[in-house]
Amino acid sequence: MNANPSEEIRVIFEDGKINPPKNFNLGPNNTLIWTRPDGSDEQTTCQLTYVSATDTKIQKESAKSEKVTIPTDLRETRYRVTIRATKDNNYSDTPPPLTITATHAKSATIAGGLSHPYAMAVAGDNLYIAASGSAGSDAKIWKISTNDGVTKSLFRNGLAMTDALAAAGDTLYFTQHAPDGDSVMKILTNVSGAEPVTVKGVREKLASMAVVGDSLYIAESNSDLVANISTVSPTAFEPVVRGLNKPFGVAAADGILYISEGVENGRVMRAFITGGAPAPFIENLKSPRGLAVADGVLYIAEGGSGKVLMTPAVGDGKLSIVAEDLVFPTAVTVANGTLYIAEGQENGRVRKAPRLWKRSDQ
Repeated sequence: MNANPSEEIRVIFEDGKINPPKNFNLGPNNTLIWTRPDGSDEQTTCQLTYVSATDTKIQKESAKSEKVTIPTDLRETRYRVTIRATKDNNYSDTPPPLTITATHAKSATIAGGLSHPYAMAVAGDNLYIAASGSAGSDAKIWKISTNDGVTKSLFRNGLAMTDALAAAGDTLYFTQHAPDGDSVMKILTNVSGAEPVTVKGVREKLASMAVVGDSLYIAESNSDLVANISTVSPTAFEPVVRGLNKPFGVAAADGILYISEGVENGRVMRAFITGGAPAPFIENLKSPRGLAVADGVLYIAEGGSGKVLMTPAVGDGKLSIVAEDLVFPTAVTVANGTLYIAEGQENGRVRKAPRLWKRSDQ
């Protein structure tokens, strides 16, 4: 050991010094890439930190790999990402950070030959699609694995017209149309041979549903309201929001209901989930249909224009196009960052648009 204390400290510090990764950047296919630090070895790790307004995630990877896939469970659409090398509890300096923003890749068909697919919902690892049929009879509910996005199978057939779907955990809620009104049904998706059970009936034509906790919020397209019903003790439909013009789509997030008015010069309205008068959020839409809220973003299926639009759920309503050249999109939903779109024509299709990260600091 060196007898000079100051020299001993200097040697220890230099031995523990870690060089930073270089050339940190966004790579193809939602990856982050870098050049390994000078002097790195098997014990050197790169630590990436993703920070948004409300979310922080840490990801570790061997410094020798020089690439990592961006996590699919990031909850927001804009992150500041930093990287540094670490070894034996020592850390390198941090190179300039990246700012990444989520959008979506071009949509592609994953299922076709569906007769008027009007609604979708995700339960467990599956996407469920209600295909109402051309004459309103022999409607079917199909399912597609969200893991591979291609395996389509029949979940339920022989149904009456099914215009609305919603899911909570492994319970799927759907509507059934009859001449004297519509009913809400439920079925377990994780029990083989499970049979549907009536939740409540009978109401005016039910266009869409959203589940929040123990409540279903249901848009009645032949009236001016969105009603609430308990999924635990469904005694009555309770009007929550009135004064709407043919409400069609409904979605909920952070105590707010988003409701589309399915007319030619339509709007998306906002109202508190506890009730009250609705307020316009987005106007001058062409027959808006299904809605979805995910990762702080509101998605709108604009049937009349053949587009899916997106806007921050809390903001000024500025719109951007996610997908276009569609044939009357009627429903949208999001699972693990991937957007699913239903085209509601006779020979309907389901399309998906995976999440795509882009740099927004250049």
